[in-house]
Amino acid sequence: MRVFATLDDRKTERELASLLPGIEFVSTPDAADVALVVARDPANGVGVPNAHEYLALSTHIPTVAVVNLDSPGADAFVRLAGEMGVRPETLVAYRGAFPVKNVAWTVGNLSGIQLCEESFAGSERREKGVRRVPFWEKLFRFRQRQPQEERPGDLPVPGVPGPGGPGAGTAPEGRPPSADPGVALGCKPPTLATRTVAQASGLHFAAGGVLVLAHPEVAARLARFGVRCVADPRDAVVCVCSPEEARLVPPGMPLVVYLGDAGPGEWLSWAEKGVPVATTPEALAREVRRLLGPEKDTPVSGPVPGLAGKTATPTARGAGGGRRGVVAAFYSGAQGQQGKTTLALNLAALLAEGGLKVRLADLDTDKGGLSTLCGFSESSLPPVDLTSALEGGEFTVPGPAGTELVPAPLDRPGWFPEPEDAARLVGALASGCDCLVLDFGARIASPAVLAVLGECNVVFFVSTPLRSALSAVARFRAKCLAEVGAGKIVTLVNRAGIRGGVSVRDAALLLGVGDEVLAVPEEPAVVEADGRAALTGIYHPPVLEPGKKKSSFRKALEGVASRVPQPGRAVGEEVSAC
Repeated sequence: MRVFATLDDRKTERELASLLPGIEFVSTPDAADVALVVARDPANGVGVPNAHEYLALSTHIPTVAVVNLDSPGADAFVRLAGEMGVRPETLVAYRGAFPVKNVAWTVGNLSGIQLCEESFAGSERREKGVRRVPFWEKLFRFRQRQPQEERPGDLPVPGVPGPGGPGAGTAPEGRPPSADPGVALGCKPPTLATRTVAQASGLHFAAGGVLVLAHPEVAARLARFGVRCVADPRDAVVCVCSPEEARLVPPGMPLVVYLGDAGPGEWLSWAEKGVPVATTPEALAREVRRLLGPEKDTPVSGPVPGLAGKTATPTARGAGGGRRGVVAAFYSGAQGQQGKTTLALNLAALLAEGGLKVRLADLDTDKGGLSTLCGFSESSLPPVDLTSALEGGEFTVPGPAGTELVPAPLDRPGWFPEPEDAARLVGALASGCDCLVLDFGARIASPAVLAVLGECNVVFFVSTPLRSALSAVARFRAKCLAEVGAGKIVTLVNRAGIRGGVSVRDAALLLGVGDEVLAVPEEPAVVEADGRAALTGIYHPPVLEPGKKKSSFRKALEGVASRVPQPGRAVGEEVSAC
């Protein structure tokens, strides 16, 4: 196999050659079977500064793209790699030392070459097909097979007092307590988990527990969120693990993979398998609570960890200000011009036509497209806006087709709520209506954006069928699968059939959703409605026009409306994801 590589480092080339028997490095992409494009990594002395040019030259052959996330321009390189057709599973993003073995495995997997395992050393070495099992794993597997009646006593997590106080972990008569062999990634001997860790917080869970097969800090953070962590697999109903320990998960147990700082390729590889993933402790706790279910998630009154003098109450998470409306959002990540505003307006009008009280909120605070279509501008500011909702006053004005509108703060371009204010804002916006429709602008998946999306019942991920847009939206969709939850995400191809676009089926494949995708066709009346609104300041939704009652555009919007949960549904309940 011939490989064109931009390593610019002879030593690394020799290491790759030793791991991939039979490869030949060539000097041009035209003479290669596979391209290995490595962005410049000053810390490790590999790669080339103009790697983006080589990406463009290698689009005709399978390409592996490699980038150090700490290097300048890493985000731009990742974005360009996606636009150039590099698949998520062939994008190697790393931090620290150059991952020679990971790169070799990716190239070998792409070209069908089996790695030379003799070159692997230490704990990764495999001899005669048998993996050396560390002692803590043997103990853990033994505990999985151990009968219920032979279960030893509990041990508290170091630094967390048990139910009987600091000395409760000592067995009677001075005997040392039996230890549950907890799994702690990278710790030898393992740090012990506990069945009583949640008693250190002000919350507890009435039934079941969470088995943590990851770094002990993960269990500690879950405990701070009131999650009951256990060490015995027979006590658990949900498992949280790192990617390396996924093989230890008991068969049939619901699983959440905690990725931490993993790259986009890792997100996609798990999300495409349908496995819930999380990259922050907050998202992890939210996903665990969803899997535990409302009957097992029982908040009780008591002190809130870290907040002196404040107590937890039995109110639902995210409930604020008499909230009763379901929340639907249209989002495309940082990709603009996907038609989110038009979809939001027409969906809201369609729902209002059915007798629901619908509220539209313009979260495109950079451009204010929704507010502009409804007649507002910087020279004609709305009397209220999003900030009014946080201040507790009136915040709506009449919107199109019997809806209510919450305009963007046009005098404060770029304003967005802080992450800690997200639940309060969405709760205020959704109070007193049946359905709240959020129109996002082009925004990266920042903590604040993810916090707002986390309060939604359904998130429509919108992309036009253009290849560049599909590649960009796919990456942000993977991020939201990890942070928001796969059960809330619905993928939508807008303007299907547009000139220069791919088919809906190909768009679904590029987005990584198979055949499960909604499609809204290109509709000339949408452009006409936008033009009239720009002149008159009044928007007439095309979906309500008498001549469109049986059109494919209206039928497609009715399909979108069917994915919005019924009013009264709680945040966190899933829709069928696509």
